[in-house]
Amino acid sequence: MRHRLLALPACLLVLATAATARAEDSAAVRCALKAFPPPQAAAPPGYLESVRNRVLGWVYGSPETALARRGGLRLVLRADRDAFRAVLLDDLRDEMRCIMREVRIAHGEIVVRDGGVELQLREASDAPRARAALGTAMPAGSPTGGGDMHENGLIRLAPAPADFDALLGRALDRTVEIIQRRLNELGMASAGVRREGADRILVTLPGGADAAHLEHVVAAHGRLEFRLVDTSLSPQDALRAGVPSGSELVRSAKGGEQLLLRRQAVLTGSDIVEARAALSPVNDRPVISFTFTARGARAFGLFTQENVGRPFAIVFDNEVLSAPVIREPILGGRGEISGLPTMQQAIDFAVLLRAGTLPLDLIPIERKTVEPASK
Repeated sequence: MRHRLLALPACLLVLATAATARAEDSAAVRCALKAFPPPQAAAPPGYLESVRNRVLGWVYGSPETALARRGGLRLVLRADRDAFRAVLLDDLRDEMRCIMREVRIAHGEIVVRDGGVELQLREASDAPRARAALGTAMPAGSPTGGGDMHENGLIRLAPAPADFDALLGRALDRTVEIIQRRLNELGMASAGVRREGADRILVTLPGGADAAHLEHVVAAHGRLEFRLVDTSLSPQDALRAGVPSGSELVRSAKGGEQLLLRRQAVLTGSDIVEARAALSPVNDRPVISFTFTARGARAFGLFTQENVGRPFAIVFDNEVLSAPVIREPILGGRGEISGLPTMQQAIDFAVLLRAGTLPLDLIPIERKTVEPASK
């Protein structure tokens, strides 16, 4: 049976610890270059990991050999190039807006259009200074893309095809690492994950007993977000009058109704340092116990201090799990996600949080069940 992590009633209980989180200095926040991050060299495997990989190779042979001998699932996934480009351009638009705010250059609309991002300056004479500042959005030493500057103060930035392919390749490499980590956490030591071609990933799952379950864990985006609920309009009014800028309607896992949320995430799964499935001592039901990073604990403490009385949403893979109201500042660094019906679903959820969010949306394009070789 296919295990679903998303359509679940869930709630978040944040546990305040004795430690008091102090608000960070109110220094200006620098723009995060999410769209074009500098390339990072892959860390070499540690000694224990190298030994583990050699031992697994001796025991199981190659994943393809193990699949032929034991049977299992062969899965080919394709990166959703259009979705990746859309996220890339959205990030670039946000960076451009942040940079213009930092350098205090007045501008009008910043819009994503025709595979690029266009910025309309209020004063055409600001174009040289704006162009120089925006060079950090597509920095030297990383994929830079093309840009056009017009006399009417319109600036356009767009990744060149080769630059887009380079970014996609880096995202695919990262995706392979995360999928392999997920499978290792689930005890699939003989599984294999590798790139195939420009935009595909081959996953080999020898002996997989529940192919649908494994496929879901492999391909799930796995993004957890903490976001503020936009209370300026009801969801019904937003549907009639239009969604405010900076907000969006997101479907709830409880019955499918929509909630109006701010787009900007306060915290994400990357701010969680540990996540484990357990049984609640209160009602013996499955829960996810997690711990924020030091930065995450401080950020969440500051966020709850500033938003007492307002609801915030816990969003997993673009579905709202719950939207509790902040009753008081939460200055601890631990929490629980409850409401998961089965321990297996809690285990899967914890695995996704520990292994990290996929940087790509993946589309299954080939699924082949292999029968074990006859003895």
